[in-house]
Amino acid sequence: MKKPRLKRAMLPDGRRVFCIHRDEVRGVRAQAEGYLKHGVEIHTGDLVFDVGANIGLFALEAARKGATVHAFEPMPATFAALEANVAEFAPGQVLTHNRALGEKSEYATFTYFPYLSALSTRFPEAARRDGPVAIERIFDDPQMTPRCGWFRGAPQFVRGGVVNSLAWLLFTSRSVRCRVETLSHQLKRLSVQDIALLKIDVEGAEMSVLQGIASEDWPKIAQVVAEVHDENGRLAAMESLLKSHGFTHVIAEKEPDAGEFGIYLLWAHRN
Repeated sequence: MKKPRLKRAMLPDGRRVFCIHRDEVRGVRAQAEGYLKHGVEIHTGDLVFDVGANIGLFALEAARKGATVHAFEPMPATFAALEANVAEFAPGQVLTHNRALGEKSEYATFTYFPYLSALSTRFPEAARRDGPVAIERIFDDPQMTPRCGWFRGAPQFVRGGVVNSLAWLLFTSRSVRCRVETLSHQLKRLSVQDIALLKIDVEGAEMSVLQGIASEDWPKIAQVVAEVHDENGRLAAMESLLKSHGFTHVIAEKEPDAGEFGIYLLWAHRN
């Protein structure tokens, strides 16, 4: 994959971060702002694992709070933006790793969406299936698309044609082979003894990340926050797994912009 031409996007605090598409930054920033809730906190001196770091907005926020962050991002183009942001805003505090985490060490094929890079995934079926509905919902939201009033008043056959054409374009994809390793392997490789916060946002592979934690390593993790795509009972299974490993406070909430999609944020911490 050729090196991407990175763009800049302005954050509310005035920082101009590197990105692939400016339109994606708003959504990624909104997600990052929602991770620290329900007793999940970051303090000076903490060590954070950011699995599915994307362009690094959550990693940068954790660094501003005084944490050291290991940021994992497998997609080469997205990783380039992550590296650029770390070099400018958090050198030495955020350490970047161009790999995915999963239940076993292997090389796997990921689907990279150049126009929706934040949705790139090992499991593209749900993204492609739900894409047209998500696009229509975005067009129907005046706050997200203030200049698209014409769409909201258009006949259904016009709306359908626009949505299907956009879905065809936006979900254009290419396959990327990526290295996958287990979280427990990273603990050994990086000589990490304790993780204050494990953050996971891996577009459908979240249970796989947890399954890559050896039983003896679970006590090293104090807090977890994860985006969960609740298919085939995944949310309940993750809640049960976390509770079985000593997380006494486990809370799930549907993401504010999830609409009819089963996408949740899950927070967990110990006493």
